Amino acid sequence: WAMPEDNLHSNEMIGNYGSWDTCTAQGFFILYGYFSCIVYNAVLSVYFLMAVKYSWREGQFRKIEPYCMFCTMGIPAAVSMFLAFTKSFNPTIKWCFIQSYPINCEKYNDDEFECLRGEKGTLYQALFAIGPMIIGFFIISFCMTSLYRHVRKIERSSQRYRASGTPSSRRMTNKKTKQVFKVACWYVGVFIWIWAPTLTSIILNKGFQIFSYYLVLINAMLLPIQGFLNALVYSRNDVSKFMNVAKRRISSSLFS
Repeated sequence: WAMPEDNLHSNEMIGNYGSWDTCTAQGFFILYGYFSCIVYNAVLSVYFLMAVKYSWREGQFRKIEPYCMFCTMGIPAAVSMFLAFTKSFNPTIKWCFIQSYPINCEKYNDDEFECLRGEKGTLYQALFAIGPMIIGFFIISFCMTSLYRHVRKIERSSQRYRASGTPSSRRMTNKKTKQVFKVACWYVGVFIWIWAPTLTSIILNKGFQIFSYYLVLINAMLLPIQGFLNALVYSRNDVSKFMNVAKRRISSSLFS
């Protein structure tokens, strides 16, 4: 509904009752949430790497916390405001996002397709939509690979220590390291599961001019729940304990 009612592509849209201001607002908040979510997950993967592999303490993380907050909130806000001021948020048939208007007008050099808004839409899409996602995937993949190699090295060392009568405290340290590694895997798994359809949709649309309604539907269902899934990952031990207690109580009430 936020897309402007009086735009050149109205015949291809349904329920567009908004204005250019509502379109800009929708694009602003979509990009801000999209950008900040990717940066947040990348920063989170770096946090796990530093905590597990390099044994960073809370005091060390507090020193860089302002910079992390700036990356996750300040940069996305600045980029979104820049694109709003340059009128780069325009209708994309589905919703308002980074797009030239009329759609793909920058690909033509005649007066019929002269750009009225967002003439650098393709460039800004590559820089501020596709770029952060690809960089985020690379950062997370690098951090996860480093974590995996580190945990594997610890497991091999712990086997030698057990054979030589290692104290139990070292085994407890290895256990905690594995637990942190599992949590990191869950976080990254959620990120990949959520964002893989979006990346696939962008590649198909921009690279091969293929539009998939099913991918758009999947994106619409998955993207809003990433925060909820991250919360479940963070509290999964508490959730597991609660479920076990609930099962025991239900079993005792049924068979008592």
